[in-house]
Amino acid sequence: MAASQIRRRPARVIAPRDLRASLLKGPASWPGTLFVLAGHFYLVFRERERRFVPLLRSIVDSDGGATQLEYSYVAEVGDFPEESWALAAELASKRPIASTKLVLLVDDHQFRRIQPDAVGSAILKTAKARFFSSAQQLPPAFSRALSERGLPQDVVEKWVDPSSGEASYFLSESLLRRHFSRQTKSWLLRRPGFSVEGREIGIPRFLYREPGHALEACLVDEVGEATCSATSMQLLVELAKRGARNALLFVPYYCRGQVEPTMAGIMSVLEDLSNVWVVWGQTPGLDADAGREVSCFLPLKA
Repeated sequence: MAASQIRRRPARVIAPRDLRASLLKGPASWPGTLFVLAGHFYLVFRERERRFVPLLRSIVDSDGGATQLEYSYVAEVGDFPEESWALAAELASKRPIASTKLVLLVDDHQFRRIQPDAVGSAILKTAKARFFSSAQQLPPAFSRALSERGLPQDVVEKWVDPSSGEASYFLSESLLRRHFSRQTKSWLLRRPGFSVEGREIGIPRFLYREPGHALEACLVDEVGEATCSATSMQLLVELAKRGARNALLFVPYYCRGQVEPTMAGIMSVLEDLSNVWVVWGQTPGLDADAGREVSCFLPLKA
């Protein structure tokens, strides 16, 4: 993994072998509440079972119902969800009780890209509502990581599922995107670096460009959809609303291109946040020592 520590300090890179030590020296010692985003996973829809399941290597390897699509895509994801969750649990176990909350963000919209021929919207809507409303049980590998470190399950932050009104351990990425488009976008428009791109045809895009830099990030695209860039911003907005002073985000490698350019922008308007570290996943590859595929980690910008 690669880690970026975002808070107006010189940029530095931490080697994968030093990540655990760096986390225990840094975030483990931060005063105040620490929220840790970890375990991020896709949902995939199983046609035969008419249900959504997490795309996790630990499930694919042990579940006889796993589909060929799950086997294909879990090779791209690697063990990032399980490994990042285990690191987050270890970190939480080193901090004062009740000072750390783990956040489990679920990508509940990408399945439409990888499963374009999935069944009708009514069935999908019902299946998704069932997944989130029954989310009192964490994936087995996640529950095991907590219990092995003596952590109660309530170390995981709960969120209200809008379709059922029930509390869930799973935070919907689709929900964050809606909140960004309907609430946060208009607030950010008054801040430096945020702008609407004029277009003669189609919906104007909402952009962020860090002052003094050429690189821009698209937050709302030409079809009116909030992007991954917007999702990462909205996540920090939601955490700040819950009193977060510090945040540690484990982000998959395939999200880095969209997430990295936006961090300075949201940090410039969320002044209550003292520290934010972003730990980037790397492309899964062979770990010669372990003899298996891993998604490793590293820090990036402080």
